Amino acid sequence: MPFPSKKRAWGKRKEPGTMNNLEAAFAAILEARKRAGDVLWYRYEAASLRLTDGALTTRYNPDFFVQLASGELVCYEVKGFLDIGGDAWLKLKLAADQYPFRFYLMQKPSKKRAAELLASGAALVDGWIEKEV
Repeated sequence: MPFPSKKRAWGKRKEPGTMNNLEAAFAAILEARKRAGDVLWYRYEAASLRLTDGALTTRYNPDFFVQLASGELVCYEVKGFLDIGGDAWLKLKLAADQYPFRFYLMQKPSKKRAAELLASGAALVDGWIEKEV
């Protein structure tokens, strides 16, 4: 019997365009930044980026595209953990190398985990750990 063509995610898959709880919490932070004038615009799953690595091509959908007050466009990927690996990390690194945006990995950590991550060089922004890719 052949292997399935797509990997199954752990737990229940969400409908496309629907935020999970962590993404919704981060959207609330972006909305507050927008009201404060730090963010001009943001959109959840706004685009699908085409990535190439030699003859291989794939797509990556950042969680949030954000236009900062400076006009700069940045992408945020929201995860429950920063130590991502495999396919997810490869896509994030390829996107950061191939597109003229800054990419950030965001996590809402416990207090203990926040201290460990800050010691490793990550930044704490609005209670979220922010790690530039």
